Amino acid sequence: MDNPTLAPILDELDTHQCWVKPLGWAKHPIAPDADFGGAVIRLDFARPSKRLAMDDFLIVYAVGHRQLCFIGRCNTPVRTASEAEIAGNPELQRWRYWVKAINKTPTLGRAWAQHDIKLFDLVEPHNTQYPANAFSVGSLNYGSDLLRVPASFVRMVVDQVLQHSPDNQR
Repeated sequence: MDNPTLAPILDELDTHQCWVKPLGWAKHPIAPDADFGGAVIRLDFARPSKRLAMDDFLIVYAVGHRQLCFIGRCNTPVRTASEAEIAGNPELQRWRYWVKAINKTPTLGRAWAQHDIKLFDLVEPHNTQYPANAFSVGSLNYGSDLLRVPASFVRMVVDQVLQHSPDNQR
């Protein structure tokens, strides 16, 4: 599937921050046929993040489905929509901060709903296997739009994506 672009990430996780980023919200979930196969994807935020940096890894999932949509790498600093942009697109009133991410899993992203990688199903096994790196996703359930996660969790997510690959090679 996306093995050539994903496998190198495993060697870089310990030198970059890793984040979980939800897409959509309870009253406006992402459609299962939404395509996240683009080379670069814009990610919008309700609040600015002072800690998200260029080259950080973003594990992006669909709210409501709790399924992985794609894995990206931040390639811009956090930006703020201008008043002119907000006037042209009222949704930006709520989601005025944004970054662009290089999509490391375009094949998965094109058919993410079919692969059914449930991101939160990996949290408990991760916390059991890596108690020193245990974390909670509670803040995501209450409106946070970014959660820093340990590299060990992202390795589990990448392994899941690689296991879903038709050629299953690294």
